[in-house]
Amino acid sequence: MTDPISDYIEAQAQAHVTAYVIVATTETLTGEQSFWVACQNNQTASTTLGLLESASAAEKLRIAKLFIANDDDTD
Repeated sequence: MTDPISDYIEAQAQAHVTAYVIVATTETLTGEQSFWVACQNNQTASTTLGLLESASAAEKLRIAKLFIANDDDTD
């Protein structure tokens, strides 16, 4: 059975996918918000958590660099 998400990522990245995590926020008609998470069927929990932690750290670093750059501009 093929994984259409892996197929898409491989086509875009021109590389073999070893793991992935997709995270989305959702909101019901009543306004209840939650996260929707998808990963490969055979992916271990530790791999999924590791990807989430890595992405979180990279995004925090990117935001910190923006703040530093903006702060330097005001000096």
